[in-house]
This record gives sequence, C-alpha cells and structure tokens, in this order.
Amino acid sequence: MLAVLVGGMSLGRTLALPGDTGTISRLADWGRANHLSFLVDRVDGLR
Repeated sequence: MLAVLVGGMSLGRTLALPGDTGTISRLADWGRANHLSFLVDRVDGLR
C-alpha cells in the first residue's frame, strides 16, 4: 500500500507541473523516468 501511495504522489506531482504539455505526454515521461519504459513503448506501439 505504501508503494501505491508513493507512486500516486509522484504521478500527481508530475501531472500538476505548470506548462502546456498534454496529460498523455506527462504520463509517458513519468513512466520512462520511473523505469516503466517497456510499458510506455508497448502502449505507444499500439497507437
């Protein structure tokens, strides 16, 4: 449960950053920065 809480806080901070970058781009950047590039690349390949 602690891992979910920490991950949620990290993701929330990323999504709350100022700027005009879209949500999907922010999610992808967050995923790559948190060692989830294998998942981001797989989902990006579906688009």
